Amino acid sequence: MFSPVGPRSGDLVPKALRQQLTPRTAVINPNYSGMLIGRDFRIPYRVNTLGFREKELDFPQLSARHPYLFIGDSYFNGWGVDIDARMSERVSDKLHHRSLQIPVINLSLPGYGTYQYLDILKTYATTLKPRLAIIGFFVGNDFIDDLHALRSEQESHSERTHSAGSRFIEIKGLLRYLLRNSEVANLAKYALWGVPSFRHIFDKLELKNDRLVLYERGESSSQAELYNSTFTAFDQVKTFSQTFHVPILVVIIPDHIQVLRRDLFSEYDINKPQRLLKAHLDKLGIGYIDLLEYFLDARNAQELFFREDKHWSTAGHEFVAEILYQKIVMSGAPVNFPAK
Repeated sequence: MFSPVGPRSGDLVPKALRQQLTPRTAVINPNYSGMLIGRDFRIPYRVNTLGFREKELDFPQLSARHPYLFIGDSYFNGWGVDIDARMSERVSDKLHHRSLQIPVINLSLPGYGTYQYLDILKTYATTLKPRLAIIGFFVGNDFIDDLHALRSEQESHSERTHSAGSRFIEIKGLLRYLLRNSEVANLAKYALWGVPSFRHIFDKLELKNDRLVLYERGESSSQAELYNSTFTAFDQVKTFSQTFHVPILVVIIPDHIQVLRRDLFSEYDINKPQRLLKAHLDKLGIGYIDLLEYFLDARNAQELFFREDKHWSTAGHEFVAEILYQKIVMSGAPVNFPAK
């Protein structure tokens, strides 16, 4: 069922097919059931009738209780951990421990970016009437995902064109795909994973893939294209929030290399993605929590990630859950109920 030289982030077995929710957003085929198998984990993975890794939703009952709504990519989806261990379920447990019977819903899926988060909000938030919609933005690839989504949407209304930034992203993406799925490359990587010098070279090359442009000290057309695609998406998120009275909180998820390999950034502006994103969110009046600060202060930062995979371990989900619980519940983040 699983090749020992498969991708380090693992695969769903059997393969999970997807169906379109909107022209740019897909969900997993309803009622999928399988195993998520990687070098670091082997866990059951199931989705509901809507195509999300979540229990079945009673919309009238949930909307009356105004749930917390989590929307994100593979980090919020809990890639690699049992569903009961992911941060949204841990937040729910903490609420119940204090006798706060507030539902927690997680509509996250791997591969999503900000335009997909917006589509989920438009499709479900107006019905669920959340007291707070919590968007998990992953610095590592959401800027890239947003550029892909925006470019695809533009191309659907005009002739296909390629900017320098677009060609750069496409070529890098193709190379990453080929290397990720090469049995020879994966076998060599796993054989050498315990060698510190190899890990240094691997992490440095990983930094130099398509997201390196985000950290360049200067400004370029490629960098501007990446950042502006995300800023445009959040402009639309803000419009949705104001129109439908859904409070938004953005959780900024750091690239794992920003946390574990800061020594690789001597030539780059390591905090640039967070700094520019927070400046734009401030301009829009959207609240946020920057997790990078917390991960850098953690004594056991290495234990918060899987050994080979870049996602949060069970300890990482518990770590994030405690931060969110303290900031959202105990510190009084926005809890305005949407207009009826």
